[in-house]
Amino acid sequence: MRLVCCWSLEKLPDNMGKLISLKYLHVLGCDKLEYLPKGIRRLKKLKRLDQCVVVCGEDEDRAALQVGDLRVLNLEGNLIIKLKGNVEDERELEKAQLCDMKKVIHLQIDSKDVQYKQTRSTVEILNGLRPQENLESLYICYHSGTTCPNWMMSLHNLRFIYLSEWSESKFLPPFGKLPYLEKLTVSEMKKVEKIGGEFLGIVDSDETSLKSSSSTSFFPKLKEFEICFMAALEKWEVGVEGWNKEDSEISIMPCLSSLQISDCDYIKTLPDFLCKTPLHDLIIKDCPMLSERCEQSNGEEWPKISHIPNIKISQSW
Repeated sequence: MRLVCCWSLEKLPDNMGKLISLKYLHVLGCDKLEYLPKGIRRLKKLKRLDQCVVVCGEDEDRAALQVGDLRVLNLEGNLIIKLKGNVEDERELEKAQLCDMKKVIHLQIDSKDVQYKQTRSTVEILNGLRPQENLESLYICYHSGTTCPNWMMSLHNLRFIYLSEWSESKFLPPFGKLPYLEKLTVSEMKKVEKIGGEFLGIVDSDETSLKSSSSTSFFPKLKEFEICFMAALEKWEVGVEGWNKEDSEISIMPCLSSLQISDCDYIKTLPDFLCKTPLHDLIIKDCPMLSERCEQSNGEEWPKISHIPNIKISQSW
């Protein structure tokens, strides 16, 4: 059943649980959908449900699919979980048992319309939604906590990550240690002022071991990196003390082929390691300070990017 982009659709029939042979239900783009009917949990043959609008909280409409009902669904492939309501106890989220959905490999969590009444932060909500460990793609839309979910860095098979609207985080998560990450997008993390060693996964105690190591690699498989709408971001540094472009055995983003930085008004610097990456495409859009510093020949950042064959720098105003 395909109901994709039915813009005005608010509800589905409460008796949908009678469609016992239904295997596919597509409701992506039905942005006014208030909830999915609870009867969906009876659809034992349902394999694909692209967007799952679930309600949290004991006082919410009992005709609606609750977050704890997710545990009875045998879904596979892509899944978007859109949370609504008020969480009384974070253990309510654990009932979803996403860790048992072994066939869901692409997961998106949208927590913009849900609150945890105790702290008004989404960190406890996300912590309770621990997915299965072999997840390949993760998209977290809206997060009001200062730290990332406590399970994120244990997902070692992640290949694609998209983070959007993390309102309180001041640092990017330490993604540099994820061995298979290929594409990363960070957007609207409005309190991040600097990208440095924490992004690579380096803490102070790691510096000595790095200096004594013959070879270390961060972001070993990353091919595409996009940074956009980062209102406070001013600089992107190497983040490794003592790194130099001549003789360092520390490898950072050795497979990077595409880098896009857009709508970051205050960013001024790029990291030195870019000159050692195989970058093929660089797009800088609506970043006035960085654009000026990347001007061909006389820009201060130009030596770091002069080897890139395709460079596009533009302003939309």
